[in-house]
Amino acid sequence: MTSRRSGVGVIAYNGAIYAVGGFDGVSRTSTAERYSPTDRTWSNLPDMYNARSNFGIEVIDDMLFVIGGFNGETTIYNVECYDTQAGEWYNATDMNLYKSALSACVVRDLPDVRDYVYKKGENCAQQQHMAVQTAVTTSSARTATTNTSPVNTSPAGVVAGYVINRFGARVSFFLGSFLATLGMFLGNVRSASLVNSLS
Repeated sequence: MTSRRSGVGVIAYNGAIYAVGGFDGVSRTSTAERYSPTDRTWSNLPDMYNARSNFGIEVIDDMLFVIGGFNGETTIYNVECYDTQAGEWYNATDMNLYKSALSACVVRDLPDVRDYVYKKGENCAQQQHMAVQTAVTTSSARTATTNTSPVNTSPAGVVAGYVINRFGARVSFFLGSFLATLGMFLGNVRSASLVNSLS
């Protein structure tokens, strides 16, 4: 090669070997070069936008992608691609996470690939949608539980019903049972007092 490199990204593409980025012993580099086995020569390529080492590299849709890596100060999430026909680098969609010392691969013809990938931000929206559905289901279950509770017409039962209707499942039905029992006890005391007063 024309430059010293460690942590370099290397890939074979279109009958040539590409060596991209890396550490030259002093700093991370944005340079790249290509080796032609036919001519047995190395030729320099345009520099990347971001200096990096220890990154992922792969070819897809006739573009050479470099992904993440370490720029000498921090792990990065930047992605860029090289068009071999135009001889230019382009910025691509950055990753959501910072990654270095990673590998990349292309998996083709997966019949259920859409089950494993999503557009940026789509996963968050799906989680919010599921949370709303869960909240609605829970609210419906609470309402159904409240509406199907046995009716207790004693004063304590009315209070317990109000408390349960007002605060839903957060209030234990133990409280309702306790108040209902207290109401029956008070009702029995009143009945006993009425019988004693009549006798």
